[in-house]
Amino acid sequence: MTILVCGLGRCGSSLMMQMLSAGGLQCAGRYPMFENMPAGAPITIAMLEELAGGAAKLLNPHMITFEPGCEDKAVVLWMDRNAQQQALSQAKICRMLYSAYPADVRAFAKHLGKERQAALGNLSRFTQQAIWFDGLINDPVRSAVAVANWLSGFGFCLDVEKMVQAVRPRSAKCLDGFLEDEL
Repeated sequence: MTILVCGLGRCGSSLMMQMLSAGGLQCAGRYPMFENMPAGAPITIAMLEELAGGAAKLLNPHMITFEPGCEDKAVVLWMDRNAQQQALSQAKICRMLYSAYPADVRAFAKHLGKERQAALGNLSRFTQQAIWFDGLINDPVRSAVAVANWLSGFGFCLDVEKMVQAVRPRSAKCLDGFLEDEL
């Protein structure tokens, strides 16, 4: 079984991958962001079998096709976040990378809601657990225990104490400044 950590950009997926890695799980990609899945490429059974026993981060799953049978090879940790805070964080990335800022962050947040529905629809055939970013930040012990307990049902064994140590105390709100504050 492979764990797919899924969500829309700036949802907490990197933090979850850091927690899983700290907890003893083999995670695809490199710390701190663990981004290794080819953007938009179809997910195949062979890919999931290669990652079996570990985790991979998969952003924007509404834009991905899954080979039939993938749902038997993977479970999904769906990372969710307050849409307004997520939109602010995505806007910050746009400003940092492209010197552009969405004119209306509220409209951006509304668009995230539509993408969220499409993403969850595309993942509906997978067994999944939703994790809220606010919960990871505000109560990392409870979140780590919940994730570890859920994944134990699929044969994964994680060190909860080390998972918790991967979370730096901070606000769940989008922070001003550079991404280093968040990674």
